[in-house]
Amino acid sequence: MHHDVSSHIPKTRTPLVQRGWGQQEGSGKVLLGKTGGERYLKAAREHGKKTLWLIENHNMAMADARIMDQRLPEVIAKGVDQLIYYYYPRNLEDPDKIMNIIARHVKHYAS
Repeated sequence: MHHDVSSHIPKTRTPLVQRGWGQQEGSGKVLLGKTGGERYLKAAREHGKKTLWLIENHNMAMADARIMDQRLPEVIAKGVDQLIYYYYPRNLEDPDKIMNIIARHVKHYAS
């Protein structure tokens, strides 16, 4: 027996607008600089703890791909004990291009 549930789905009066590429979701998600993630590295090391950074690339504008390409080696060079890169291609204009940039830099980190 088949039940039609479409009548129970609420209808919106205005169309939903898809978010554009690269809209920052929150402030303070910055790894480099004294007001960014480096303060957490310093605090962890001062207390004898291992350091960890989580890098994400979702919702990134293609205009920022060049910046990521330039700055990712600097992030890797910080000597973080555990560096996690969460590749999540949501709201990316060209996910393959972003993944190729990441792969090129992470390959050097692993060796």
